[in-house]
Amino acid sequence: MEDTCKKENCWFYRLMKELLPEGEKIEVSDCPFYVEMIFTPDSVDGKVQSAKLVKDCANKRNLLFTLEQLYPRMLGVQVSQEEMRNESTNATEVFTRLVGMIPTKGQRLIKED
Repeated sequence: MEDTCKKENCWFYRLMKELLPEGEKIEVSDCPFYVEMIFTPDSVDGKVQSAKLVKDCANKRNLLFTLEQLYPRMLGVQVSQEEMRNESTNATEVFTRLVGMIPTKGQRLIKED
């Protein structure tokens, strides 16, 4: 996991800095979206890795998690819509053929001998 906090380059940090009165200092950790998380990676080939401090912007991390959950669902919805479109096209073709079989007023249904 990588840090998502941009520190002094963050747009929200810059906005807060502009809105504060002159001379008042602001730290990155004062940002309401700043979150520190301790992350312990899984062991690889029996090697235990040390814990890692991840500095996150809560908005960005939540957005990434949300996208991770929503993307497969959106693909499922797209596939479902395509299947329904194909079925409705088939139904329309069948209906058009049935309507084409119905005789018009000018045609006679019974043959005269």
